[in-house]
Amino acid sequence: MPFFIHTDIQLYYEQQGSGPPLLLIAGLASDSQSWLPVIEGLA
Repeated sequence: MPFFIHTDIQLYYEQQGSGPPLLLIAGLASDSQSWLPVIEGLA
């Protein structure tokens, strides 16, 4: 799993697809799994 680490912050990220970047931010009490239904269409 890739992580971006800066001082005391550790952020998990994924890169998929091509084209201009799109940043998806999960809501409160959610995680990256919440994007599974739409990730293929956005990639």
